Amino acid sequence: MNSSAFEQAAKASIDLYHDLNLGTYMVATAVDTFLCGVMIVQFFDYWNYSRDDRRFNQIMVLITTTSSLAATIYITHMMFKLFVYDFGHYAPFGATMDVMWMCIFDIIPSTATQIFFAHRAYNLNGKSKTLLISMIITILASVIGSIATPLTQKQDSNNVWSSNETIGTAFTYLGLSGALAADIIITGSIMWGLSKSRTGWMETDKMITKLIRIGIETQLPPTLLLIAFFVVIFGFPDTYLNVFPLWVQSKIYTCGLLASLNSRYALRSARSHGNMSSSTSKTPAKTVVHVLTETYVHRDDEIYSPSHTQNPTVQSSVNRDEVSPHRRSVK
Repeated sequence: MNSSAFEQAAKASIDLYHDLNLGTYMVATAVDTFLCGVMIVQFFDYWNYSRDDRRFNQIMVLITTTSSLAATIYITHMMFKLFVYDFGHYAPFGATMDVMWMCIFDIIPSTATQIFFAHRAYNLNGKSKTLLISMIITILASVIGSIATPLTQKQDSNNVWSSNETIGTAFTYLGLSGALAADIIITGSIMWGLSKSRTGWMETDKMITKLIRIGIETQLPPTLLLIAFFVVIFGFPDTYLNVFPLWVQSKIYTCGLLASLNSRYALRSARSHGNMSSSTSKTPAKTVVHVLTETYVHRDDEIYSPSHTQNPTVQSSVNRDEVSPHRRSVK
């Protein structure tokens, strides 16, 4: 196909759902930029409170944040190319190689995030070898499919990129299926492991419930995004709706990872505050007892009492046999 024919084909593809297709680029870029800002705030929060965190966690955070930031920079470059430098031309929208490079940017943070949560799932489930093998297989399938998809693209003499549709579709299926299966296995195993950790103690079970809720909040969005990716890429192949999940995938994974790590400090703070409040509420108030004592001293000739004399002779009434019983009033 020559460049003129490719331009016409790309124009026909865009004009088929003109507003929807171009609007998808705009919305996807706006959401990615917003999530990038959220990611940066989360990253600084993590770095402020996690200087002594495990090296493994720090490496995962650095990999995901840098690759996600690189993805945003590449998206900005793509938007300038489509709507500024090549404005009025439709061929760049059909340059699938440019879009397919996003698969590389997406697979780095998603794989790092999956490895992090897979390690957690492995430890929570008694270091099950079966679980470990299943997670490794699905993650590898995701990586292979995502990397192979852009590599199937070929450039002809007219600088037009094309691919074998059958092979490209197969690798796309492999990448998405592997990522979705990995997310489902990892999320399910973490929830199962946490549920089995219940001890019957109210405070412990309450903390486990919070961890389960945090796990759902941080790991469910990537899973739902991959399901949406499946739906739009195979259910609506004539549209550019697949651009949205492709654009925001890296941020969804990275923000979920950072939210999970940062939640530890909120839980610790809440737990410490709860313990302090509990200990305070359980500490009884000091009881003040006022004792009024009148002492009577027995002599051979008479009995003196404080009410009968100005200067009575007063002796201790404790452990003295010669002292008569005394009266105490308690208030």
